[in-house]
Amino acid sequence: MSTSSKPASSVDFKSFRETARKRKSLEGLKMKNRIYVFISLTLIGFSQICIAENQEKAEQQPDYRFVFANPQILSFDIAMSAEAYEQMQPEQREADSPERMSSRSMFNLEFNYVEATVTCNNEVYTRVGVRHRGNASMVMIPPNGKKPYKFDFDRFNKEQTFHGFKKLNFINCFRDPSMLRDKLTYDLMQKVGVPAPRATFANLYLTIEGKEREYLGLYVVVEQVDSVFLQDRLGNSDGLLIKGEIINDLEYRGDDWEAYAHDYEFKSNEENSDTSLLIKFLQFVHQASDEQFAAEINQRLNVDRFLAWLAINTLLTNFDSYAGLGHNWYLYYDTAARKFEHIPWDVNESFGNLQLGDKPEQMLDFDIYRPYVGEKILIRRLLSVEKYREQYLAYLREFVDGVFAPETMHAEIDRLHEFIKNAVEADAYKIYPTAAFEKSINDTVQPLFPIFSNGIIGLKPFVAGRVASVKAQLAGAKEGYKFEYSPMENTPPPPAPQAMEKIEVRKKALEARLEQIEASIQGNPMDAQLYAEKGLTMAELAGMSGPTEQMKYALGMAEAFEKSLELDPENILGHFGRGLVRLFTPEAFGGDLDGAISDFEFVLSTESSNVQTHFFIGLAYNRKGLKDKAIAHLEKVLELDPQNQQAKQELEKLK
Repeated sequence: MSTSSKPASSVDFKSFRETARKRKSLEGLKMKNRIYVFISLTLIGFSQICIAENQEKAEQQPDYRFVFANPQILSFDIAMSAEAYEQMQPEQREADSPERMSSRSMFNLEFNYVEATVTCNNEVYTRVGVRHRGNASMVMIPPNGKKPYKFDFDRFNKEQTFHGFKKLNFINCFRDPSMLRDKLTYDLMQKVGVPAPRATFANLYLTIEGKEREYLGLYVVVEQVDSVFLQDRLGNSDGLLIKGEIINDLEYRGDDWEAYAHDYEFKSNEENSDTSLLIKFLQFVHQASDEQFAAEINQRLNVDRFLAWLAINTLLTNFDSYAGLGHNWYLYYDTAARKFEHIPWDVNESFGNLQLGDKPEQMLDFDIYRPYVGEKILIRRLLSVEKYREQYLAYLREFVDGVFAPETMHAEIDRLHEFIKNAVEADAYKIYPTAAFEKSINDTVQPLFPIFSNGIIGLKPFVAGRVASVKAQLAGAKEGYKFEYSPMENTPPPPAPQAMEKIEVRKKALEARLEQIEASIQGNPMDAQLYAEKGLTMAELAGMSGPTEQMKYALGMAEAFEKSLELDPENILGHFGRGLVRLFTPEAFGGDLDGAISDFEFVLSTESSNVQTHFFIGLAYNRKGLKDKAIAHLEKVLELDPQNQQAKQELEKLK
């Protein structure tokens, strides 16, 4: 993700600390290009029980109508022991663990299956494997919030299925106040022939000792990409199935599988995991001449389905895909067709929800002639072949007047919104309030996680605006917006080796400094300034760390600033640091715009000409909707520092 999705400024914590030691003031702050935002940190009563025999369930064909086209929202009741519930909680692993990251999560969490009894529609399933799942959707939710789940019906009770399905995924919609993005997107992909999972909605209940049938909320249920899925879509399931992760761009790295192992995860069994098939495919994509590529790529990849996916993905401006961040996809080697199939996954950021630009509106104008970010060699080479480029554009023309036409999409959005409305209102654990759920259909909703977007675009305005832009681009009347930079997380491109060494040296020095501060606190536990120093040091460390460490340091700095002010309510550094924490922490995690403004005003009461505090209080007032006050403080920044580009950019947006 691009840095431009966040306020483009940062704090020089080293300079800040040096001055703070001498004056306990804020004059040492320096503005840079961006700000690091770190805090983004049963059984039921029943009248009739139907327990099917294992062998009967094993022979059962997947009942898509019952599970994914049911006119009623299904309810699943989970029952487990308190001990099992504790065992189910994810374990934190070291960031440098040699395991493949995709076998855990991008946040180094290891998910643990436990045995549970699951009841649905008066049918009881015993010894079901239940665990949490997800990456940001698991980590970046409020404490005791709505956690995502995965059910594995035959993990402990072999050959057991749920109406023919072995696994189901329960999605918490942590970034989607409408709760419709997954369902709408998967349905669209299936309508145009893309082998995509099906999705529906379900209520979840949990019973453990002391809590009887607690309503966990409404979830989106997504079909697992597994042998059941493959057999249904492609007619075979004995080929290589592999999942790509870790910002993957299908690089060719030679013939040794070890060079690829960290970035791919086997989903097929061992006897069907012939890695040479993938390696040869990657070699062809990278090394084939233009003539050979054009003549032979359709013998190695189902190009028609890939282009249909690309067209829908482009219309949806879905950057959390191979075309954007380079992940959330599977490749399957179809043993009957003897070619690869691309299978999309995890589509909750569609409808322009993962924003790589400064303005949400740019997502509506995503360039259809460069429908990818970064290199994306497979897409680039396909679109360089005239017949495939024309086929892709023909799909766009067909879809904007067909499955993605505003009148068609708006009717489906209304239907699904009404279908889940009552369940959403009853969901006490939903990530977004009911008001945001209602607003998300027609208006932009303020995101809980500003580092991911500057505004969650309403579903209907997105469809209407996107179709208008695509039609104009097809007619040559409008130029699309190109996302030129590489979305390698929320950071610039990796530093050169020499710069990387300097960063590592600086990080080690900060870690040593943090140890010294903590040792000093042991000897002087009432020194407020030491706690403020600790908060600043942890803030700088967070900026050099991966997601898991960032969250650890973010929580630590918040505690440190609070302790500093507990000991000395007039500590300027403490107020400034706490103000930043309150400003950039989502409200669901304890963020407090009014509190942030109060902290910054305290600082300005002592240092009225502090540029940095005027800038951040301006941001806070803007988020409150008090634009006049925001403009006044940002203009004050320019009065004090006429060359401040960050203030100029924010004022331009406001005016």
